[in-house]
Amino acid sequence: MNTLIKACGAVLCLPLAVTANEASLNQELNGLDIDSRILVTDPTRGPDASGVDLVQVTNNSDVNVLCQLKPAPDEPNMNPSRPTDVAPGEQATLRLQGSYRDVKSTATLDCQPN
Repeated sequence: MNTLIKACGAVLCLPLAVTANEASLNQELNGLDIDSRILVTDPTRGPDASGVDLVQVTNNSDVNVLCQLKPAPDEPNMNPSRPTDVAPGEQATLRLQGSYRDVKSTATLDCQPN
């Protein structure tokens, strides 16, 4: 019975283990209609690592926007992407440069009217 309880407990914890290493992308879009999608995470950091390395943005608004991908404050070895102008209806790809300190990373997509 004790083994059954332990097995059930382990199965219940699996979703937590799977989501614990997912990359996350915060968005500061300032009311703009912007779609974003994480394209790549760096596989060289190991099988349990995930991070935001490459993000595609689509400008669905009717004004030019200036977007930048910024690493989390606790990632001092990462550099933000270059600010990129994205015309209405266009797409752009933003990339963080550097190396992650943590296995799980978070980045922020910041877009402003340009």
